Amino acid sequence: MKLSRACKALVLLALGAGWSFSMEKRIPPEQLSAGDTVDGRIRKRHFFQGWWVDIGATTDALLEFEEAADGYPEGGMKTWCKMDSLSARVLAVDAEKNKIWITCRSGPLDRPPQFRQSPTEEDIKAFSDVPEAEWLDGEVCGLGPNGAWIRLRHSGRDCRTLLPRKHFPESLIQSAHLGMKVPVRVTDIDVEKRRLFISAPLARPSRATEQPSRPSRHRALAIS
Repeated sequence: MKLSRACKALVLLALGAGWSFSMEKRIPPEQLSAGDTVDGRIRKRHFFQGWWVDIGATTDALLEFEEAADGYPEGGMKTWCKMDSLSARVLAVDAEKNKIWITCRSGPLDRPPQFRQSPTEEDIKAFSDVPEAEWLDGEVCGLGPNGAWIRLRHSGRDCRTLLPRKHFPESLIQSAHLGMKVPVRVTDIDVEKRRLFISAPLARPSRATEQPSRPSRHRALAIS
């Protein structure tokens, strides 16, 4: 059925009025606070770092990957798909920058300070004297589709490196969260590419079963 020009004009006018009405009802960031419960719909991906979510505010909220679910989001970037509906809580608001962050996690909303600094060559070199059998206390500082970002401290240096998903202990799969402590071993380093390679066994062996430490050496090539 074809519509007359007059009917088309009325339809467009009604749609325009409806859109204006919906925009008037949208909430500015400054009216939101951490802990507020919101309902939203996934609008699009934010690279491989999370999703933009329409929560009825004047700007989309960012759901970062590590906030997508309790534990490690096993679905990867398919944990949430475009047009999926969700309920979440406001994690943080920066009204001046017009930014909103939300979380689908349960529990407290406090988070450790972000650590997303890329390592320097000097940072990587500092780990060259770590024996392969030595355990280091790592801290989860981020999650992504390929694994967990671990913060390591050694010889006065801070280093951020990826623990691949295949090296996850069961505890990390079930309970991964920012600030979680994870024992890891340095398996290799690549100073030129500024990369530190680590692993975390499924279970931490007792001291009686651990192998003796190898002499310190400079590991310059990545292992497969």
